[in-house]
Amino acid sequence: MAVGAGLPAANAMDFVGALLGPGGGAESAAAVPGASQQVLQAAALATRWAFADSLAYVWYTTIAFGVISIVCCAFLPNIRRFMTDRVAVVRNFPL
Repeated sequence: MAVGAGLPAANAMDFVGALLGPGGGAESAAAVPGASQQVLQAAALATRWAFADSLAYVWYTTIAFGVISIVCCAFLPNIRRFMTDRVAVVRNFPL
């Protein structure tokens, strides 16, 4: 989106590195040749869209881990003998 907003394609890698790299931000991205206010706004919008689109992959990953957890729980042995009122260790922590 930044190139479409007027950033020269030759400076695109430097711009992305300055915007998203360590210690980067809008101030360091503005120092790249060809970066204007319109380019910075387009880059900010593209960054928000990239983060929003990446959340779908996080969601799919949690579904996979949830299914694996349910399958693992189905194969747990009976733990009824461990479910007692006995307390193994009593610690007195000051309040």
